[in-house]
Amino acid sequence: MLVCACVKCNVKKGGRTPQQANMTLIRKPEKPKRSPLLNLKLTHRKYQSWRTFLDNAYWSVELK
Repeated sequence: MLVCACVKCNVKKGGRTPQQANMTLIRKPEKPKRSPLLNLKLTHRKYQSWRTFLDNAYWSVELK
């Protein structure tokens, strides 16, 4: 899941979870959506080797 933060809040949180940093989220985290530009690039032969990585690994990795 992904939550955007301003630089000040991101620095305050550091490498900790929001709970560890005693911070609360103002929005529910959501899974990032794949960029239309990335979809377009992945149709190009040059980027085909990345498709498997992005489809199988990237979206299943837990972000900390």
